Formats: sequence, C-alpha cells, structure tokens
Amino acid sequence: MMTSYLWSYNQNYPVASLTNGKFSSDPTLSEAAYIGFESFENTIYSPDNDYWSLNRPGQSFTTDAKVGKYAWYMTTDFGPTRTLKPTSKTAMYTFSGWAKTPATFSGECYFVLCADGTGDAGWKAVSIGNTGGQWKYFQVSLNLANVVPTFSTISAYPWKKLGSEVTVDELRLQPADAQMQTYTYKPLVGMTSQSDLNGVTTYYDYDAFGRLKNVRDKDQNILGRNYYHYYSDTSSDIPVSTLSTNTNNIVIGKYPDMWSVAVTSNTSWTVTTSDSWISVGPTFGSNNSTIIVTVTQTLMSGTRTGFATLKTSDGSVSVKINVKQDSALN
Repeated sequence: MMTSYLWSYNQNYPVASLTNGKFSSDPTLSEAAYIGFESFENTIYSPDNDYWSLNRPGQSFTTDAKVGKYAWYMTTDFGPTRTLKPTSKTAMYTFSGWAKTPATFSGECYFVLCADGTGDAGWKAVSIGNTGGQWKYFQVSLNLANVVPTFSTISAYPWKKLGSEVTVDELRLQPADAQMQTYTYKPLVGMTSQSDLNGVTTYYDYDAFGRLKNVRDKDQNILGRNYYHYYSDTSSDIPVSTLSTNTNNIVIGKYPDMWSVAVTSNTSWTVTTSDSWISVGPTFGSNNSTIIVTVTQTLMSGTRTGFATLKTSDGSVSVKINVKQDSALN
C-alpha cells in the first residue's frame, strides 16, 4: 500500500505518515489532514499547518502540550478547522484528537465532523466533558453513505461554548480505513515523540549533547535509557534505577477505601498525589515495599479522577498510578 507524508517545521521534517491514503501540496486533493501545532504560525492557509484555519480571535498557541512543544488553547467557539473534498461520497471518515479542560470546567465542547450543507443528517459530534485537567482522547466518525450526496466537502473542528476553556492537540482527519502515525521533533536534535495509529505516544529525551537518553511510554515511564562514555572510562558504569508497581489503575467505589500496591525497585523512591482526596503511605521508601493508597468518600455527582506518582531519588524513572472513584449517585 502507498504511504504518503506530511511535512512541517518549515517543511524540513515529516510530521505525519498516511497509509492507504494521501496528503497533497494541493489541499483540495488531500484525502486526510493533521495538525500538531508545532509550526507556531497563526495563519489561515499555511502548508506548515496543513492548511487548517487558525485565525480565531481569543485563541492562541500554548506550551501546555500533549506532544511536542505546542498545543492550541480555545477561549472562543470554533477551534482549528479543516475542510476536505472526499474522493468517495460513500466513505467512512474519522476526526480524532486530544483535549484537556481545567478541573473547574462546566461548559460544553465537542469534536465535530460534518458534510457541509447537509444539515443534521450530515453532522456528527462527540462531547468533551470535564477531563479533570488531564489529556483525554476523543474520536467521532461520519459515514458519508448515510448522507444526502449533495455535499462536495466535509469539515472537522472542535467547538465550544463561550466561557469554557479547552486545550486541544494532535488533530487528525482521515478515512476510517487509512492508517496515520504522527511525529514531533526538536529541530537539529531528533524526534521527540511518535504517536501510533491509535494515538498512543512514545516519547524520546535527549542529553545536553543531543544524544538519545530516554525512551518513555505514553505515561512517561522510562522504557529504555542510554548511557554514553569512552570505552576505557568505567566511571559512569552505574546501575540503572528500576521502579515498577503491580498496578497502574485503581477503581474505587464512592465510599472511603484503601488499596495496597506492591512496589518493586532497586533504589530509593518518593510518592506524591495529584489531589487532596487521595493519600498514600508511606510517602517514601527504598527497594521493594508496599504502599497504601487511601481515598476519601465522594459527594460528587460524577466520577472523579486523580493519580499518585512514584519517582526514583535520581529522577530517572517515574510510575503513575491512575485513581478513579465512582459517582456518589452510584
């Protein structure tokens, strides 16, 4: 199958690859679209932005990004918008991306995919609720075969009610049977992230000399680490710190509860929590041990989420334990 590439960073680096579809320098001929906001060009019609419309009053780039250096901060209604002219009016299309709202979010926001000029029948949306200050993945699909074939273009965009705050990143618009992977870079150094077909990201860190240092998973846990030294210099032949837990996800009912977590490590470590309703004891230790995660009773009408983070004393390895508590109405 054919693989097509989309270029950005002043057209110096490929930021997306597409199998079973094509990108084109002529935006009217592209079968898919992507924006990761790394160009830092707030313009309507830029090839570095893959021709997404970004000139929205009250919206801007932000360094609070899911991947790479930048994301898009929305304070007004229509977010970044991309229009395509499908080659088939019976294809299935998907619009996906990552969104984050503050913990105080109470407004409305949607990822919208529509066949232009067809009304409600050609309009699909997925709601973005309160993400609790965490990045969450959203996807909406539209089957063009179910739409009256009077349209010539489709459009995708995030939309929000005024007064709400939403940050978005990694927006993808593509045929459902196409396969897209995306990439970010530190120019003149190397790739900093790679997101697969499902939006799952692997991160790459570099040292002060531009050499690959750490490979991290989607939760920033270190999968591999490189050490560099001269062959005859054994001074840096130090053991690699290890840290893991027997679970990374805890789901608890609405009442107070405790959860025992086994820690496996070869060094000292500390534990912190994201929210006051989550506590952990002990908050530090070394080598193999057990910690107790305690959650208070909830009075919230919806579920609430938080996390505990373990980190080695040298800061080289961290482990995140996600905590989810049921609604008080359950």
